[in-house]
Amino acid sequence: MSTHKKTNQYSRPTYETKQDLKNEKAIAEYVMERLGIQQLVKLPRKYQIDYGVINRGEGNKKYMTGLLEIKCRTTPKNKYDTYMISADKINTALQYYNNFNLSFNLVVSWSDVIGVFKLDSKFTPHIGFNGRFDRGDWQDVEPVCYINTKDFSDI
Repeated sequence: MSTHKKTNQYSRPTYETKQDLKNEKAIAEYVMERLGIQQLVKLPRKYQIDYGVINRGEGNKKYMTGLLEIKCRTTPKNKYDTYMISADKINTALQYYNNFNLSFNLVVSWSDVIGVFKLDSKFTPHIGFNGRFDRGDWQDVEPVCYINTKDFSDI
């Protein structure tokens, strides 16, 4: 049984299941405490990043101070030397980082550990062309960024 649907020839299938969202939420709650985040808000799909990091400022106003992306993997962290992520997602993170001074944390839950990669000014993207081949979806193969797994801190 298919877990996705298409609305027209230009739409991307949605492969994310209810269980995926439940797992993502559990990881979000876990890392909030460890990263000192006051509040996470799930962002609409058009923003390409899972969560906005919200903190309260003067007058109890809500300020967005960062972005957080969560990925859940079934392999151990050391299976690959690099973590592969959509270049488009990293481009979006870099735009928010450079244009609005918003932090970006990529949290990956591997089968053996949860790691966080914090984008900073020293980050140099390593671009490739790769993706998933198991679903038969040609749009799963795209420009990607490779991030060395050693650049993730275990939390």
